[in-house]
Amino acid sequence: MYEYCDIAMCPASVLTTVDETVAAVAAICRDHQSEAWLFGSQARHEAHAGSDIDIAVRSDDFDAIEELVDEIDTVFLIDLVDLNVTHKKGLEDAWISIA
Repeated sequence: MYEYCDIAMCPASVLTTVDETVAAVAAICRDHQSEAWLFGSQARHEAHAGSDIDIAVRSDDFDAIEELVDEIDTVFLIDLVDLNVTHKKGLEDAWISIA
């Protein structure tokens, strides 16, 4: 993952926008018949340079999803939360369904 690379210097295959990165995670979740929601600063439109992408996932196959998401080449840190294990307080305040 190219967490801190200069976008202009990143290889063409690296995802450099939040929308591209969220779409990649959503596709993985859909492939695993799972639900996913964007939350946190990205969902509230309060993100700043260096903000991560917070995604909550409800799935019977969370570990497989997490492994595939870890392989996404992106300039962003992706923080996955397993809703079968934990409940993030305040998640419902600002979340956007992505899968």
